[in-house]
Amino acid sequence: MEATAVRNQSRGGELLRIRLACFAVCPFLLVELVKGEEFDGGLIPAGVVEDSFGSAGIVGIENGLQKLGRALFGKKAATTTTPAAAPASPPTPAGKPEAPKTVGKPAKTGNKGSEKVADRHDGRLRDFYPEAAAARLAESRHEVTGKEAVSKIFEEVVALAKRFDAPELDLTRLELLPEVPGNFESDWRALVTGSVWGDRKVIQYSVDRAYTTAVTQSIQVRSFTRLPRIQETIIQENTGLFSTEMFGDGDARHRDQPTGSILTTGETGRFLEDVYEGEYGLRKRLGTGGQMSLSQRLSSLDSNSEFLDPNPQTGSEVVLSIAQPLLRGAGKDYARSEVRLAELDRDFAVGESLGLIEDYLLDVNGAYWGLYLSRAALAQRQRLTEQTSEVVDLLEDRQKLDDTATVSELYRARATANRREADLRRTQMAVSTAEQRLRSLIRDPELPMGSAGEMIPATPPLLGRPSVNIQASAREALLNRSEMAQASSRVRAAAVRLSQAESELKPQLDFIGEVGYAGITNGRSVDRAIDDMNDHGTDLRGGVRFSMPIGNEPAKARLERRQLEYEQSLDDYRIRGEEVLLQTLIAYQDLLTAYQDMSGKYQSALASRKEIEQIQDRIRLAGEEAGNTIAYQLQLQLDAMDRNQVAEEEFLVAIVAYNRTIANLQRAMGVLLRVDRK
Repeated sequence: MEATAVRNQSRGGELLRIRLACFAVCPFLLVELVKGEEFDGGLIPAGVVEDSFGSAGIVGIENGLQKLGRALFGKKAATTTTPAAAPASPPTPAGKPEAPKTVGKPAKTGNKGSEKVADRHDGRLRDFYPEAAAARLAESRHEVTGKEAVSKIFEEVVALAKRFDAPELDLTRLELLPEVPGNFESDWRALVTGSVWGDRKVIQYSVDRAYTTAVTQSIQVRSFTRLPRIQETIIQENTGLFSTEMFGDGDARHRDQPTGSILTTGETGRFLEDVYEGEYGLRKRLGTGGQMSLSQRLSSLDSNSEFLDPNPQTGSEVVLSIAQPLLRGAGKDYARSEVRLAELDRDFAVGESLGLIEDYLLDVNGAYWGLYLSRAALAQRQRLTEQTSEVVDLLEDRQKLDDTATVSELYRARATANRREADLRRTQMAVSTAEQRLRSLIRDPELPMGSAGEMIPATPPLLGRPSVNIQASAREALLNRSEMAQASSRVRAAAVRLSQAESELKPQLDFIGEVGYAGITNGRSVDRAIDDMNDHGTDLRGGVRFSMPIGNEPAKARLERRQLEYEQSLDDYRIRGEEVLLQTLIAYQDLLTAYQDMSGKYQSALASRKEIEQIQDRIRLAGEEAGNTIAYQLQLQLDAMDRNQVAEEEFLVAIVAYNRTIANLQRAMGVLLRVDRK
């Protein structure tokens, strides 16, 4: 008895060590659990907004609302970015002309160390989606190859931009043109910021405020920001495939069958049996492509067979199993490729959202300067109407001296005054229409569309000469445009799918392993069955599973298709780069043309002003006795005022067009919406 006890104790210790070794695999299961579920789709705002001009080199003056906070896509309360706007003019000492602002200074750009172009594209997107970086998976070999291909194509496209040396793109040509002073004199400029309606609530609006309000309040912008959030749910869905799963099942059977042999129950008659079986446990898809499960199986059996011993009986079995691919579908790159593809699709959605928001802000910019244009035109026509009334009054005074000499001139002057008053009323309605359009875009709660109130543009237009060169603008556009980041994401997604196809071309060879131990007891006691399980040996099982389609044509076709798609994505990246260059080139040419036009229209307006001044001087020198001459000169003054009005309106339109082309160039360069990376 003593020897038997010692032998049983030794055997029990050995079994305990074996079972501890079996369950040492369980921490690996827990580690895979952490790796597979360590994901947070939340979007946390971080950093401050960068002045778009400062980064892009468009305007070398600090924006008045540079620090706004960000989180376009954040779940927390979001303020917004600061798209570049025309800054307010600093005060000028009396008697000194104001130096014009310089529109653009070359920005220092270039790769930082060994950072790849694709990383710069990603950085541009993560500026607005900062939490995406923390949850990203490691890049596969194929994706790294795709990034290197992107960098190579990028440098080839940049080389095209270095050849932008046409004479019409030379900035030195603008130095020959007369500048437009930042504080140029005009009768209408000061009236733009005055109230039109007089009895309404007035709100001063800068370009910055219009952008900020639009991004924070617009339903369209809110809709745009939902695009990456929708894709984020797909990442969560694919990541959830690696979550640990609880499972369980149970079965109860009762058999009552005739027997045709005494070997069934020991005698002829009926075979009666009650079976209860159940299994529960945990299983998990591993990051290496395999699957692991840990389960306990319980069973209870009772029958009228003499051959069942013990009868009734209860069994218990604990099993740890693993199935791991060795060729097809093996490795973490393949196992998590769907998660990585979802991440790249999310990046693509961020780029799409940014592009839509920038287009929307470009509409806001156009509506803002449209309001400025309508108010300035109203101020011009108000002044013109007043001047025309003064001329009519002078003619009426002259008629008292000679009631026949100035009759026709007086009628003509009154007709001109009536026409200008009608134009004035029509322009007032144009101001209201332009304001309602801007209100509908920015959706300010203080000034909803159609409500009483008045928006006054507080940002003066930029008048300075451009100084950023086309090469710097083109490279900045290639680095910052969201379309380039989207094309880069497509290349890497195609590379990931190509790696999937290469893995699926291999034969299936899986390793299958299982470790378990079981026990059985008389009666229906589960506890005694578990105790019996602990007193006996361990079951071990290992094997492989192999399959290979003859010819494997489907996998070969998928591989060829993925290879073609990858090559197509590289071509698309190049095409997108050349399209960005073209758009930047056109926007840059429009900027230079708009500046030249503004400079010429300013000189035309100055000349028309001089003409009116000379006519007024002749009228003052004519004297009281030259009645007919004065009437004739007054009529000439009315005609000169018409010409001056046309020149002033053309100059105003040129100013607005120039400021719109600045925003267009910012959009083409991808810096209309930009933040700092802290």
